[in-house]
Amino acid sequence: MPHDAFISYSTHDKAAADATCAALEASGIRCWIAPRDIMPGAEWGEAIIDDINQCRVVILIFSANANESPQIRREIERAVNKGVPIIPLRIQDIAPTRSLEYFIGTVHWLDALTPPLESHLRRLVETVKALLQIDPTPPRLASPGIVSGATAPRIAANGRTVLAVTLAGLGLVAATAGIWWFVAAKTPQPQAAVPPPPQAALTPQPPAQAIKPSVDPVLVGTLAHDSVIDDYDWRFVYSIAAAGTYRLVTTVQEDGTYQSGNGRYRTINKRGRVRSGTYRAVGNGAIEVKGATGAAIFYPTQSTGPLDQANPVMLGTWRATTVQSGVTWTLTIENRPDGTYHYEARAEDNGTCAASDQHWRSTSAVTGQSNAGTYRVVDARDVEITGSGGAVTWQGQ
Repeated sequence: MPHDAFISYSTHDKAAADATCAALEASGIRCWIAPRDIMPGAEWGEAIIDDINQCRVVILIFSANANESPQIRREIERAVNKGVPIIPLRIQDIAPTRSLEYFIGTVHWLDALTPPLESHLRRLVETVKALLQIDPTPPRLASPGIVSGATAPRIAANGRTVLAVTLAGLGLVAATAGIWWFVAAKTPQPQAAVPPPPQAALTPQPPAQAIKPSVDPVLVGTLAHDSVIDDYDWRFVYSIAAAGTYRLVTTVQEDGTYQSGNGRYRTINKRGRVRSGTYRAVGNGAIEVKGATGAAIFYPTQSTGPLDQANPVMLGTWRATTVQSGVTWTLTIENRPDGTYHYEARAEDNGTCAASDQHWRSTSAVTGQSNAGTYRVVDARDVEITGSGGAVTWQGQ
């Protein structure tokens, strides 16, 4: 039976790799790890390549030892070439070498720099479980809607002949990691599109005596905030219960026109923002799209035929799932025959919260992160909430 996860590590980091394997397998995730899973008499390199070809995710135990290992570079290169997602678990605070950065520079990292390792492995398990919800081998469908080979349709957009494929919002894949912490702190700010600050800076705690275990009635209900971040339309909606729980739904949208062909795409959104990147077929039913800040693998939501490997076509509605900072995002792109597109990304968070005497704190059940700040009533409808990123006015719904 194929394994879910392949663990790539330096022999010098065997203790960390074994702990990672144990945590994943305790959660029902089937792991391949050397030398345990190499059959007696089997050729080492062949066994490694065979399992990378069949696994669904590669876990890289990243350290100075791994950074200098030619074997690990070969394993990661193989995984990238086969379209297998890579999750680097960084156990030492160092930058990857150029050769390794080429393959994992745009991948979201999980840091495990502070002991104990077990606390970080819980987050890794959640991330892998969310990623494995993606079906890696969707059935081959015989619908005539999109065909492959020389008969693959060309779409006329803006007077040019192009292939219909794009991921206008791919920048979200990297941007969400930074923005999310400000969302969790009820303070979404445009500058949060950069990578997040160190974890220790994200968990300010007010004095214990300033918080009572209750939620101020002025915050109970639904609060919303709209913003434009990196030329995307963002909407944050909080539902806060008197019992001290919250639910946050974040939606990101973009509309515009696209052009693409020969493995490259270019989009222009309604604000004139230009984005570009590359795409390629992954198997017979998926397309990997890469932009300046990351990559995602999309599957069609309706029937399509087998993809033309050289010139895949991405008409209709396609969907991908990605995990950023422990939060699962669902990405949806609709490419229309007239050369226009609609992009949407959606994520949910939930947890516990307390608010009284103009101080609040919250803890996410999804990421485990805690945040705190102050609040004040603006008028009968609006509340200003201040966190680590500043003050934001939320509108009562």
